[in-house]
Amino acid sequence: MSNNLTIWITGTSGFIGYRLYKSLLDEKLNIIQISLNFKNLIFNNWNDEKLKVQNYLDQRLKINNKPDIIIHLGWGKMIDPWSHYHIKENVNKSIELFKFAKINQVKKIIFCGSMNEYADVSGPIHELTKTNKTNKIVTNYAKGKLKVTNYGLDLFNNSFTQFYVVRPSYVYGPGQKKSSLISQLFEAYRKSTSLDLTSCNSYRDYI
Repeated sequence: MSNNLTIWITGTSGFIGYRLYKSLLDEKLNIIQISLNFKNLIFNNWNDEKLKVQNYLDQRLKINNKPDIIIHLGWGKMIDPWSHYHIKENVNKSIELFKFAKINQVKKIIFCGSMNEYADVSGPIHELTKTNKTNKIVTNYAKGKLKVTNYGLDLFNNSFTQFYVVRPSYVYGPGQKKSSLISQLFEAYRKSTSLDLTSCNSYRDYI
């Protein structure tokens, strides 16, 4: 990877984002952290927040080099997959980021989706250009991810910007939260204890 590249990354405080950020810094790349979460500000409506996102990105553009690549990992309310935040705020902020990328002719944008976007597909998965299965998806988290994926596919179709979506099924490594499912499974096995489960309305088959 060329050391002349300027890469903007959202979500660098998250599990994947933090480690990716540190790894790219080790490659001596020009890495810029950006955040679309304005936690200390109160907005009367989405138009206020939309303007704040646009101004924030424009200001970043003035301060730093124009990005060659934007890696969009940031996503709020991860602890609650049924939160309405996923299909409103997360989607709207992602849309504004994508619009910014297209207007400024960013070379590549990489979006971190979710394997939950596949809904109830069973058997081998054959990738389609576009997926529309929100009626079969259980969580708002997955619905929001799919909306952003489809928006990006439409927006960047036949454009200067190359759009990529990665859909991890599960990630594990150093710094994993103790509250994560896989950490609890390991701990229950290690201590030979039972594991309390939720209603299991949402499930994943990793095989």
